[in-house]
Amino acid sequence: MARTRAAPSASSSSKDQCNHPILERGRGRLVLGLDDYFDNNGFKLHASSDGLLLLALSDGRFSICNTATRECASLPGLTASGSINILALYLHRPLGEYRVLYWKGIHHAKAAAHYIFTVRQRGTPRCIGVPYTPTMEKAILAGHKMAHINSSPPFVFRNCLHWLPGWLCDDGIVVFDTVAESFRSMCGPPAATSCYTRLCDMEGSIGFSCLDEKGTVARIWVLEDYEREVWSFKYHVKFPVEDYCHFTDMRHFILSCKGDVLVYNTSACYMFHCDNTGKLLEEFRWEPKSQDLHVTGRMFKESLVEHEFFQRRGLARAGQPSFFQRI
Repeated sequence: MARTRAAPSASSSSKDQCNHPILERGRGRLVLGLDDYFDNNGFKLHASSDGLLLLALSDGRFSICNTATRECASLPGLTASGSINILALYLHRPLGEYRVLYWKGIHHAKAAAHYIFTVRQRGTPRCIGVPYTPTMEKAILAGHKMAHINSSPPFVFRNCLHWLPGWLCDDGIVVFDTVAESFRSMCGPPAATSCYTRLCDMEGSIGFSCLDEKGTVARIWVLEDYEREVWSFKYHVKFPVEDYCHFTDMRHFILSCKGDVLVYNTSACYMFHCDNTGKLLEEFRWEPKSQDLHVTGRMFKESLVEHEFFQRRGLARAGQPSFFQRI
C-alpha cells in the first residue's frame, strides 16, 4: 500500500490532496482520496487490521474506515493532543473488540506510558504503564527514538504483535500479547545484521529480513520454533539493480513466502521487484515533481464484515470528512 500527494489544484490551492492506492502488479488502484490542509505532518495512515484503516487528519482528528464498504466512523476519544504515537490497531479476541495501542511521552521517552483505546467505546483510553524489565526498557526506548522514521507495521502471529523496535538497532523483537495485553521480548536470528530489518509472513511463521553492510543483498530467515526462538536461514537475495541500492532513502519489503523482495528508493523515484534468486521481475518509476510516493509496507486485505461501531454512528456522519470523495 502506498500514499501519494498530488499537487494542489487551482480550485483548492490551500489544501493538500492525499490518495492511498494499492500497488497491484505494476499499477495502483485508488482506495482513498481526500483533501486535507497543506501540511507535511497532516493526513496519515497510522494502522490497519482486517480491512480497517486508522487515519488522522492534520487537525488531529482520528477516524476508522473500511474502504470496501466505504464506511467511516470518527473516534472522538482518540486525539493527537500530547503527541501520541500509534503502535497498532488490533482485535482483542476474548471480547471481539478492536483496540488501538499507542504510547505517549515524546519528551521523556524512558518514562513514556502505553495506552489502549477501545474503538467502540466513547470512554477515555486505559493506561497500561511501561515495561519494567531492562531488556524491554532498552527495546522500547530504541523504538521510541526511531518513531519518526516510518518504521514498518507490526507482524501478527499467534494473537501477538511483533515489532523490530528500530531501523538500525539490534535490540531484539518487541512482542505485545493482544489477549493478555502485556509486553515481552524475543530474540532475532543471531547471524542477522542490524541494517534495515523487517518482519514478514514466511510459510505460516515469522520471517526476518535484513540487508548486508553495502545494501545490495537481503538475507531472510524463518522462525522454526516459536517457543525456543530458533531461526533457520532461508534466502540470500542479491539485488539486480545495485545503482539505486544506497542506504540513504532506501527501503525493502518481503512480498511473499517465496522470498520475493520489493526495494524502493524515494530520492531516486525508483522501485523494483525481484524474486529470491535476484531476478528482476518488475520496475516502477515516478516523476519527482508530480507526486510524492510513500510505501507504507502494509499488506492490505479488503473485508465486507459488518462492524457495530459503523452502524451505531451512522446518523452522526454529517460532520465527518469523506475519505472517498476523490475516488
